[in-house]
Amino acid sequence: MVDLVYIRKTPEATIGLLAEDQSQLLNFMFEVSFRIQHDCPYVQFSLKHPDVRIVGWCKSKMDVLEIKCPNADTRTKIEEDLHSLLSWIGRRRIVKNISLKNPSILLIAKPCPRCKIGPGVVDIVERHHCITASPMVCYGGWEEHRTIGFSDNDYRHLFRDLSKLGPIEILHKRNLDDVGIYDAVAISVNGLFSDLTIRQTDAIRTAVESGYYDVPRKMNAEDIANRLRVPRTTFDEHLRKAESKIFHVMAPYIKMQSEKPRKLRI
Repeated sequence: MVDLVYIRKTPEATIGLLAEDQSQLLNFMFEVSFRIQHDCPYVQFSLKHPDVRIVGWCKSKMDVLEIKCPNADTRTKIEEDLHSLLSWIGRRRIVKNISLKNPSILLIAKPCPRCKIGPGVVDIVERHHCITASPMVCYGGWEEHRTIGFSDNDYRHLFRDLSKLGPIEILHKRNLDDVGIYDAVAISVNGLFSDLTIRQTDAIRTAVESGYYDVPRKMNAEDIANRLRVPRTTFDEHLRKAESKIFHVMAPYIKMQSEKPRKLRI
């Protein structure tokens, strides 16, 4: 059976890539996380208020923003600049506090403003036949994105054009030679735990239930091993292997938030 696994648009025509086996496509797929500073109201706001996190989901004609302040005092301090940001966004918008218990979090639904600022990051990503994996994050004066692409040539040209917008840094890059697009853009339960053995799963489940990861720790490895009636070294080995597998899956997402970025080499 021949499936249509990828469709992209070019100025000339819409091209469909047919593959009998999806692995023919995945062999040259990549995922890259990067951050950029460019002439955008979100970035300018973030430069002025680096401890305020803006998370955005772009849905064609409508964007959804979550603006999270570290505390209520910061929310009060940014009111004027937030009003200016919302004025740029446009009149048609919905602003809501997510929780009365946490007034420092705002949820904003608004028309997509991409046409107001000319070609931006998302436009350039789409121009080079790549996919933007939501959400976009603005924090610390940088705008962070995750992108799925389909060839090294697209990758080179994508970052050549993005670098024209302003300073840009790579946070993480990996080849997607053994996963599908869904697993690339989401942390799935299957992706986190499918490689664990039964003993590794039992070890980490028991550790969580026993308060091993609580602060302060309620039980240590020896106590849990005695409870399971196995040698401490055996339990510790299963637990360490389970932790290693889970954190290797989570590593790209952790790096996007905390890793010191590498300078871009195009």
